[in-house]
Amino acid sequence: MKNIQSIYKTKWFQVFSILMILSLAACRKYASEFEYHAINEISLRDTSVTAAISVKIGDTLRLNPQISQTELNEEANLEFLWTSYESGAAINAPISEISKERNLKMPVGFPFALGKSYLINYKVTDKTTGISRFKQYTVTVVNDLVEGWIITEDGPDGADFSMLLPDGRVVHNLYSTINGPLKDKAIRTEMSSVAIDDGISPNRRKIYFMTENAATELDYLTLTKTYDYKSLFFSPPAVIKPTYMNWYSLAGGFIGSIINDGKLHISVTGGFPGSKKWAGQLVAPEVGLNYKLAPFVANGRSALTTPITNTSAQYYQELVYDQLNKRFFAGISPITALIALPANKSTLFDMNNVGMEMLHMDAGGMTYQYNVVMKDDLNDRYFMQIRTTYSIASPSLTLVKRKMDAPDIQNMTSASTSFISQHMFYGAGNKVYRYEPSSNTTKLQHTFSGNEQVLQVRCVRPIGAAGFNIGVATWDGTQGKLYLFPIAMSGANVEGISEYSASYAGFKNIVDIQYKAR
Repeated sequence: MKNIQSIYKTKWFQVFSILMILSLAACRKYASEFEYHAINEISLRDTSVTAAISVKIGDTLRLNPQISQTELNEEANLEFLWTSYESGAAINAPISEISKERNLKMPVGFPFALGKSYLINYKVTDKTTGISRFKQYTVTVVNDLVEGWIITEDGPDGADFSMLLPDGRVVHNLYSTINGPLKDKAIRTEMSSVAIDDGISPNRRKIYFMTENAATELDYLTLTKTYDYKSLFFSPPAVIKPTYMNWYSLAGGFIGSIINDGKLHISVTGGFPGSKKWAGQLVAPEVGLNYKLAPFVANGRSALTTPITNTSAQYYQELVYDQLNKRFFAGISPITALIALPANKSTLFDMNNVGMEMLHMDAGGMTYQYNVVMKDDLNDRYFMQIRTTYSIASPSLTLVKRKMDAPDIQNMTSASTSFISQHMFYGAGNKVYRYEPSSNTTKLQHTFSGNEQVLQVRCVRPIGAAGFNIGVATWDGTQGKLYLFPIAMSGANVEGISEYSASYAGFKNIVDIQYKAR
C-alpha cells in the first residue's frame, strides 16, 4: 500500500512540473508577442469661459472647448455629444441632446426658456478605448430687459411704461407691447431690491405695475403678467385703489407692504411653510379703519438685537403716516395691527400728533433713517428726519424738524435723497435744487429752458449701469423727456449735478421713474 502511495505522489509531481514548465513557456511566448501601450488620456478645458454664460433668445451660443490627448494629435478617434437639462431640476429631469459636433453652435431657442438656467454637458469619448471625459457649462437665458430705467407713463391710450436700456436704446410702450393695453391711469412701478421667496412666484425680485384701479405682478425677467392684484391676497379688498407695493428684507425673511385705499396690508415670509399672500387691512389704535395712509413705508428689521442693553439696537418693522389723522403708526413683528408710538419715541415732535400733511418720504443716506417733507396748514414746508431703530439709552425716533426756507419749495413736484450723501434733490417748476439738511441750505443745480417742467426726480443706488446718476423726468407741453445727470464725485460741486450726460424724448406724461437692476 505504501509503495502504491509513493508511486502516485511521484506521478502527480511529474505532471505538475510539466504543467508549470508549459505555463512559463506560454508566458514567455505571449510576453514576446505583446508590448505595453499607454492609454490615451483626454483632458478638456475652456479658457474663454470662466463663469456662467448669459444668452438671449435668438442669440447663437458658441462653445469651443480645448481638447488635449496624451498619445494622439488628431481628433479622428473622438466622438462628441452635447446635452442639456434645466439647472436645479429633479434628478430625473429630461435631458436634451443638442449636438454631436466638435464645437457647439446653436441658436438659443427650444428647449431653452427665458428666465431659466441650464447645465450643458460636453462629452468626449475615445472610440478606441471607450473612455469618456466631461465638461459642464452653466447657461442662463436672459433678455434685453434685465436692467435699465423703467419710465412709467400715463397717456390718452391708458397706462404704460417704457424702458431705457444701459446701451442707450429706448423701448417705448413696453408694457402694452408685452401684455396688451391697460385702460387706466398709471400710478407707479415698484421693484424689490432683493429676491423674494414667497412660495408663489419664482424666487427672484418682485416688480409691480400700479394703476389707479388695478395692479399687476410681473415676471422680473420677462415683464410678462404673472398675477393680477386680487390673486395676491388671501381675501382681496372690496375697493381696489393701490398706491404702494413693495418688499423689505428682514432677518430670516421678508416683509411685504401694500397700501390700498389708504389701508395697510402686509405679507411675511420665512419661519413657516406655505404660500405667502397679503392679509386683510390692519386696524389702527383709536380710529380702527378710519385712517388714510400716505403712499410711503419706512422699514426696520424683524428681530430685536439680543441681549438687550442700553445701547443695543431695537427696531420697528413698519412706520406709516396717516394723512387723515396726521400722525404716524407703527408695526412690530408679528404685525397683526398698527400701534401708537410710546411718548419717549418723540422728542423733536410728537409722532402721534404731527398735525401736517406728508408730501414725501424716502430712505436717507444712513441705514434705517428716512427723510421726510411735510406741509402745515399755512403751506409752509418742513424737513424732518426719523428712524426705525432706537435703543434704551436713545429711545427717540425723531432726529430733525426744520422749517425749510428753500427756494421754490412750495412748488416742489418730486424729491429724492442721494445714497451717496444726505443731500435731497427736488424739482420745482423748470429747476432742480439740492437741499443740504445739515446746514439747511439749498443750491440751484439745473434750469431747463422754456416751459419744460420737472415731473420726477430719482436718485438711484450706484448699482449696475446706473452708476452715480440722477434721473429727471420733464414735460414740455407735448412730450415727456428723461435726463440723466451724473453726480460729481470731486470738484467745486462735489456731490452735486450740473449738465446732463444724456437725454431721451418721445415719452407720454411721466408719473414715475425707477431703476431696474439685475
